[in-house]
Amino acid sequence: MRREPEGQDNLDFITILVKEGTTDILEEARDGFKSGKDVIRRLGLGQKVYYARLGELRRIGLVRRDGLGVYNLTDRGLLALDLKERLGRALSQGMTSLPVESRVLNEYAEMVATLCERIESAKKRVKLATRYVDTAVAKATFDAMDRNVSVQVIYKQGKTHLGEMALELLGMVRNGIDAHVRELWGNTRVSDIPFSFTVVDGHWSGIELVTNDQTFVAALEFEGWETARVLSLLFRHYYRIGTVFPRFW
Repeated sequence: MRREPEGQDNLDFITILVKEGTTDILEEARDGFKSGKDVIRRLGLGQKVYYARLGELRRIGLVRRDGLGVYNLTDRGLLALDLKERLGRALSQGMTSLPVESRVLNEYAEMVATLCERIESAKKRVKLATRYVDTAVAKATFDAMDRNVSVQVIYKQGKTHLGEMALELLGMVRNGIDAHVRELWGNTRVSDIPFSFTVVDGHWSGIELVTNDQTFVAALEFEGWETARVLSLLFRHYYRIGTVFPRFW
């Protein structure tokens, strides 16, 4: 049975993804492969490196063993490979690695609580790209605006009606929301974002991993300027090509 990443495994997650040979093995596992000399030769890896990487990928639940020496990607592995490819395209030239200060959040409630905590502690800037609106996150966002924190939002294309509903509900429990609606509208765009992600104060960042049917799988949070910079570049791109959020008042 696959063991979920926890403890030190969480801290190792990004470290393992950027190691030599990891992406090659994940690519092989996308269609399944039988371990042995042929695949080692095909990948161009030393035997020691190959088995070390394969063991690490199994340990953190990205690759599973099916049958005698046959390996396939898990759902988490497929998401991790997609994430690495997307982040890789966003990396600036000369940046060869991601920071190792990371943590996996396996529960949706844990992700929301962590995100709210980070937004509530924001001092200057919040960049939020989301496929839905969670009322707890929305409240934390408006509270941040009360403290004159700059907030920019990218909302998932085709989901604007959910945003309108959530803001209406939030207005029933949060006084003074109207004061920020016009400001937030001017700083919100609608775009076809690949996944939900957030950058706070250019130092903390987080990514939500979902399946093809949009079911929550896990989230990753990062401490460090480099990952925040990469995700800020993604945010800038989708904000620039996005359309204005439709008026709802």
